[in-house]
Amino acid sequence: AVKKNMLLSLFILALATFLSTPLYAQTVQVDIGDLSARPGDRVVVPIDISGLSGTEIVSGEVKAAFDPNMLTYVETVRSGGLIENQRWLTADQVVSNSTLQSTYQLVFAAATGFSRDGELVFITFKVDSAAVIGTSTVLTVTAASFNNGSPTAVLGSGTLSIVNHVVRANFAG
Repeated sequence: AVKKNMLLSLFILALATFLSTPLYAQTVQVDIGDLSARPGDRVVVPIDISGLSGTEIVSGEVKAAFDPNMLTYVETVRSGGLIENQRWLTADQVVSNSTLQSTYQLVFAAATGFSRDGELVFITFKVDSAAVIGTSTVLTVTAASFNNGSPTAVLGSGTLSIVNHVVRANFAG
């Protein structure tokens, strides 16, 4: 009888562990698209999030690396992003890691979150006026975590190309 109770207890423990563990961990993509700008331009870089599938994001931290020799951080723009319309607590900063790389960091939280794909925020940079046309620099999402770890994030990067002429489009819907 003791052996049966022990086996039953182990079975219940194993079943409870199985039922409390998700069968798969949801992942979202956090990315920066490819852009182009001229030397001396201000460029607005969107941080995109996709793959939410209805999962509500109420808090997060995102870090993105950039070349401080090519780009100077100007500001974070929430207007038009997923965290613009609510009472979000946000903090952002740039940490200079070296002369070759700086890291932008955004931390945010709210009582009610968002559950759709889109641009999280926009980071405005000024392109160095001495940037050489035909060169490029990579902007990389180096870390992202949401809701204390769930969902997990797949990180991406984008390229900023320095060009002679930028075609701007304004589409009216």
